[in-house]
Amino acid sequence: MWVWLQNVVNRRDKFLEHLYIAKLIGQRIMLRIDDEIIPSTCDGAVLEWQKSQYVHDRNNHFDILSLHKVDRLKHYALHFAKYAGRMARGSEEEKTVIETGVDSLLVSLSAGNTLGQSLRILSAVHGSERETFLDYTSAAGCFCDACEKIDHLEEFLGLAKSSNIKLFNLSLLILNLEFSEIDVLINKRREILKNRQVFI
Repeated sequence: MWVWLQNVVNRRDKFLEHLYIAKLIGQRIMLRIDDEIIPSTCDGAVLEWQKSQYVHDRNNHFDILSLHKVDRLKHYALHFAKYAGRMARGSEEEKTVIETGVDSLLVSLSAGNTLGQSLRILSAVHGSERETFLDYTSAAGCFCDACEKIDHLEEFLGLAKSSNIKLFNLSLLILNLEFSEIDVLINKRREILKNRQVFI
């Protein structure tokens, strides 16, 4: 019994060590967004966004929601890479920055729900458009890195969560709007996506 308990403790300590390392990696994703959580009434709005995103995904993206969580995370990683590509194309991209910011925000909400993650607003310092793009690309790369680690049976959860919360906050930074304005954009985008589902 003692040996079994000791093994459990050792595995727990190793897991916590991996989480700590992943957190350190995540903190290096972006210098302009700190890991300090801002206590505010915005947290309630973010929670409502996550709840409503789950309902939206269940009703309109059941093909993705029905996937195994691992496959779902990889799908979201592809989305984040796609949005980084949009921003890299600049004026040659037909989608506006606002459209990309909203899409990225919605995917980060879905990823947060898949990870069982309660998203929070982090303190942020506005950088240039180029700095924000580089930070976003770095965070998207870290999310992809986390998904790639799954195939190698390596610890991935801490990195996936830390990069997703960065992507969530960077999406807000890209939009640079009041919460009420973002709420309107979210609802409009969800309505467009809903209308694509011809069988509903």
